[in-house]
Amino acid sequence: MKAMLILVCLCATATAQPRGAIRVQQKLALVIGNGAYPGNVLKNPVNDAAAVARTLRALGFDDVAEKRDLNRKQMRQEIDKFVARINKGDLAWVYYAGHGVQANERNYLIPVDFNGDEADLDYEAYPADQLRDKLERSGARLRILVLDACRNNPFRGSKRDGTRGLVHMDSAVEGTFIAFATADNNVADDNAGEANGLFTKHLLTALNTPGLDLKQVFERTKEAVYTASDRRQRPYTYDGVIGQYYFNAPVTVVNNSVTVDFSAQEEIGFWNGVDRTDAESLELYLKRYPEGRFVSLARRNLERLRAPVIEKSTVGMAAPLPQTSAGSVKTNPKDGQRYVWIPPGTFTMGCSEGDNECFDDEKPAHRVEISKGFWLGQTAVTVGAWKRYTRATGKALPPEPKLLDRALNSDWADDQQPIVNITWAEAGEFCQQAGGRLPTEAEWEFAARAGSTGSRYGSLDAIAWYADNSGKSRIDSAEIFKTDQKNYGTRLNANGNGPHGVAQKEPNAWKLYDMLGNVWQWTADWYNEKYYEQKEGKDPGGPPGGQYRTLHGGSWNLSPRLLRVSIRDGFGPSFRNGLNGVRCAWE
Repeated sequence: MKAMLILVCLCATATAQPRGAIRVQQKLALVIGNGAYPGNVLKNPVNDAAAVARTLRALGFDDVAEKRDLNRKQMRQEIDKFVARINKGDLAWVYYAGHGVQANERNYLIPVDFNGDEADLDYEAYPADQLRDKLERSGARLRILVLDACRNNPFRGSKRDGTRGLVHMDSAVEGTFIAFATADNNVADDNAGEANGLFTKHLLTALNTPGLDLKQVFERTKEAVYTASDRRQRPYTYDGVIGQYYFNAPVTVVNNSVTVDFSAQEEIGFWNGVDRTDAESLELYLKRYPEGRFVSLARRNLERLRAPVIEKSTVGMAAPLPQTSAGSVKTNPKDGQRYVWIPPGTFTMGCSEGDNECFDDEKPAHRVEISKGFWLGQTAVTVGAWKRYTRATGKALPPEPKLLDRALNSDWADDQQPIVNITWAEAGEFCQQAGGRLPTEAEWEFAARAGSTGSRYGSLDAIAWYADNSGKSRIDSAEIFKTDQKNYGTRLNANGNGPHGVAQKEPNAWKLYDMLGNVWQWTADWYNEKYYEQKEGKDPGGPPGGQYRTLHGGSWNLSPRLLRVSIRDGFGPSFRNGLNGVRCAWE
């Protein structure tokens, strides 16, 4: 494998804190929506979690982990993983929507596999005060715990007293803010007739209102919920925060006086009110904020909306309608993955013009024709899709991936992460079972470029998870590799670097996510360093044989030099590690 070139720990300079202004380092969030309770399904928790996650990302949060329908084991794992990412001085926000109960003056968050027996609450549910305590021990400067529960009591037939809703809970530690959707011994409204629960609906509105600080956001929410519910639902907050905190509003401090840039907040509020599925709404944003921070996302959403729709057939993959538009999307019912149409065309394969970081095996650049269009996975194959495959075939999941002694996806709990630790043959078998195949090297690079001629299809931080941004703190991985190469892996491990859920970064022009970074992707071709010298021009299929198979795209542990569309590498077909995944093609 190529030597890794990586990038310097950026040291923060200590500054005096002005009175009243709360400054934080990173802003981290864990958002959980539990709704798939057997026999007692809740409509809105998953919607609520998704909406809160989108809003927090738009408000500038550095890392938002969105989880849904967690069982007992997964809840404990996800909370522990989140707490482990928190550093001293961070803002840590945990949002939970789903069933919640109280028993013996203690609050419990209910996993979707809870057996319904109150006697097992301490063993099968998650105590809310335990979550609060973990946040307070994490060292976070500001801790926000939001509990949108209970929305119908799963213990209606209980013989115990006091199991409706969540009981009063506070803290003796400065910096903790706790918000309940309802007061003691009461029930929150799931608001099933709308897209969000009553509390979260008004919380989102308050978060999107320019100029409100943390306390004002929740005061506004409390007032709106109380009024909308005819005084039946009264949210409760515990405020242990001293000072003011504004979500992502630039703050200027002069003589200990805090001034907030409300124009930035106004744009954020406007963007969060934009319907991403409505072209007129997106165009209105672009007209009002032509140089705004969300312009690229707005334009990409418009491209998706204007692309021709491919209708599904009643069996198999989408109906073979005329494929004239790059980026048309359809879902494969066999693997549950979304696929994107890649049109035929020609491009320059290999080292991009003006790219001074290319390796010898990327040269010479040469013209290549892809004579037939094909479908390519919109994302790398996910853990969830692989689990579906194992259920259908009886095959086992691959070994859990690790970095040194740290699990990267413990017990394969995160279904949205890309599957890794798979061999080339296992990758091919999965694609075949899904009705497809592995893409060739040429097909992969043609699709990754999506018409672009540069070494990347966008700003690296916007499109890829790589060593600098895939951990708890931003690092300069190239500098670390240069000055402390022997401890490179140890330092990434200590920083919590690892793979992330798919489709969290911006896609390329053909709506493909994570073509660079996150995980390497197996292709069909044998690897040969000098193969490009043959300048095979039409539908190249790679060398006739060899020792290694080719991968493309780079991964979460690598420096910027190895995150370019022309980068290629070779591993033995039986090799497996926590860096290599797969993306399938289909005719």
